[in-house]
This record gives sequence, C-alpha cells and structure tokens, in this order.
Amino acid sequence: PYSKQLKMLESLRLRRIKNGLTKAAKANEIYHLWLNPHHFGKDMEENLHFLEEILKHVDYLKKHYHFQSLHMRDVTDVMKILS
Repeated sequence: PYSKQLKMLESLRLRRIKNGLTKAAKANEIYHLWLNPHHFGKDMEENLHFLEEILKHVDYLKKHYHFQSLHMRDVTDVMKILS
C-alpha cells in the first residue's frame, strides 16, 4: 500500500510492477499481483490512483499482447487443465 514516508519511491514501485507485467505479457507468463482490500482503507485516494495506473497498463497489455487478467481461482483451474 501507499506510504507517506516512501512517497518519493512510488513512481519506482509503479514502474517495477508495470515492467514485470509487460515482461510477463511478452513471454506469455504469469505475473502475480497481490492486492488486499485492507490496503485501500488508509490513503484511499493514493491507493486507488496507483491501482488505476496498473489497470490502465493491463488494458494496454490486453490490447497489444492478448494479456489476461485472472483471479487466483482461474489460474488454479488453468493449471489443472495443463497438468
């Protein structure tokens, strides 16, 4: 979640996540992004803005690389099919 003490590093955190998502999309791999609802209770505006930036990037990856966004349950189902 957002941290006021680490505010200056937010752009680096966002870039790291976007780069990881892009790498996964290009290689047809899985990128596990863990989000907990309780992370959004404090500093809600900052956390929602951060999430919005990630979701915009995921939308871009869907359009350009056919990237998929899945719930962990969906990933489990896919893994069962593949094994």
